[in-house]
Amino acid sequence: PGTMFIAVLLFCSPIANSCVVLSTEASFGTDIECSAKIRETVEVARDKMPSFSLRDAGCRRLVGFSI
Repeated sequence: PGTMFIAVLLFCSPIANSCVVLSTEASFGTDIECSAKIRETVEVARDKMPSFSLRDAGCRRLVGFSI
């Protein structure tokens, strides 16, 4: 069985006084693929949500998932 990961990112805005959690719909077979998706998502989110800043990000292993 293989290990699968999803990317999870937390963005917060002091202006909006709120936080948003983003996660990928797709899963990734390696932590490296997942990390690349985090970098890509951060770039897109900064353009779409300029008042929000990245507070936390990581790749979460999907428990019980195998390929």
